[in-house]
Amino acid sequence: MSPRNNAVCKCFASFTCGNAFCSIIPHATGRTAYYTAPIKALVSEKFFDMVDILGRENVGMITGDSTINTEAPVIYCTAEILANQALREGPASKVGCVVMDEFHFYADPDRGWAWQVSLLTLTGAQFLLMSATLGDVSDIAAMLQERTGRPVDLVTDAPRPVPLSYDYTLETLEATVELGLRAGEAPLYIVHFSQDEALKNARSLASYGVSEKDQREAIKQAMKGTKFTTPFGKILQRLLAAGVGVHHAGMRRATGFWWSAWPSRGSCPSSAAPTPWAWASTCPSTP
Repeated sequence: MSPRNNAVCKCFASFTCGNAFCSIIPHATGRTAYYTAPIKALVSEKFFDMVDILGRENVGMITGDSTINTEAPVIYCTAEILANQALREGPASKVGCVVMDEFHFYADPDRGWAWQVSLLTLTGAQFLLMSATLGDVSDIAAMLQERTGRPVDLVTDAPRPVPLSYDYTLETLEATVELGLRAGEAPLYIVHFSQDEALKNARSLASYGVSEKDQREAIKQAMKGTKFTTPFGKILQRLLAAGVGVHHAGMRRATGFWWSAWPSRGSCPSSAAPTPWAWASTCPSTP
């Protein structure tokens, strides 16, 4: 998809192509590319991903907590940061493209204004609107095209890296996990609505027993030389030894990535993380 001068390209994408979009546009147009998300922890995670790709000199981040390299050609920020900039600068803004992740927040009664303001104000920018939870978006696309007079392209047939399936059960969490392990579905990733709930169930699973002896031994060997010095680090160390990982946005990034690599190696059968809907303070890892 090539950039079009003085045009807005809006796509509803169900896959994480935002990094590629942010990489190409600044070089093609000489204008700044923005990635926005509703959660500061998600912005930070994607920022570090892009630093690994483009180098630290080419990527910046602006949130309520951090301001890094604000003159970079690619900026990662929360949706409200870009909306306030759009209100200050208007159509003359140097924003060349915007990747709006979690676009379903557009309809949020309290925060949706931030997504709406950028779309209505930055008339010279291209937009990539991404959401994995929206269904039929034809009405939204028609509305955007009518209000902006710009073409709208839909990307709706991209396969998910991990297919979704649905099942309803009245079994306890422990019983459901045990059935999943017996069915060979490990590693299991369990999403929660709060950090406290995630930690409570992680401890319960560790006591219940979800790992085999050889798996616990593999984790023990991998943990050698790793220092768990903080109070939460001590808790994490005990959980990992039992084959259970736990992650939330309040953890150190290095610690979170340390354990999140283990499910892919088959040594950590179960992980617990809070859902992004506790978005004020949490964000899940994606092993």
